[in-house]
Amino acid sequence: MVESFHPGIGGLVGPGPVSPVQVRGFGVVLLELVITLMIAGALPRLGATPWWVAVAGTIAIGVNSLLNAGPHPGTGDAVCAGIVLAVLIRYRRAWPWRADRTAPRALGALAVLMVGYAALTAVGIWAAAGHFDPVPDPLVIARQTASRFTFTVGPLVPLDGPALAVLRISGLVWALIFIGWPSWAMYSGGRREPQ
Repeated sequence: MVESFHPGIGGLVGPGPVSPVQVRGFGVVLLELVITLMIAGALPRLGATPWWVAVAGTIAIGVNSLLNAGPHPGTGDAVCAGIVLAVLIRYRRAWPWRADRTAPRALGALAVLMVGYAALTAVGIWAAAGHFDPVPDPLVIARQTASRFTFTVGPLVPLDGPALAVLRISGLVWALIFIGWPSWAMYSGGRREPQ
């Protein structure tokens, strides 16, 4: 949260204060915090799924922060993601490598949700294309859609209400998916005790 708010995106390693359209709102920061705490809370349950979700999510945040953050790369986010990834890899033996029998079903459900979400978000951005700057081509729509997975701004700047609505709705839908999915996938089943 400190990295998101002071002094602007990226904290001490970012570009400093930027225009309000580039700054993540407090609600988005809280949603990211809830998701992070859910993943962190599932890690001690000794399942492979939480570890793989944490690793994949951390890699996605790091890559997306550098490639899809618009004119101001999310250097602070990338640095934080790198630190978390290093800790997860360094202590990988604390979690089992092999997923339990519920993991394929959970990861398959997440893949279906991600593909459906990406398709709906891309269609929404395409439908409101004239309300973004620059007017997006298919590659930019794909980059903007990818940026929505990690709640970053992306390469497009919304110019008015319809564009803001598309981004807010897509962010809310993804937040609901990614708060609901870990609740089901990582917290279902009994708790396994350490060996």
